[in-house]
This record gives sequence, C-alpha cells and structure tokens, in this order.
Amino acid sequence: MQLAALFGIGRIHVNGFVRKIKIQIDKTFVYHEG
Repeated sequence: MQLAALFGIGRIHVNGFVRKIKIQIDKTFVYHEG
C-alpha cells in the first residue's frame, strides 16, 4: 500500500516535471523563431 502511494506521488511528480520541460522547450522555440 505504501509502495502504491509512493508510485502515485512519483507519477504525479514526473508528469509535472515533463510539463515544465515542455513549457521550457516551447519558450525556447518561440525565442528562436522570434
């Protein structure tokens, strides 16, 4: 049960991290397109 909760938290954290990276990539592309 603890492992499942940890996995759930980790998955949410990873999703947030991926979203941040995508936003950074979008900003970078917009900057270069400029």
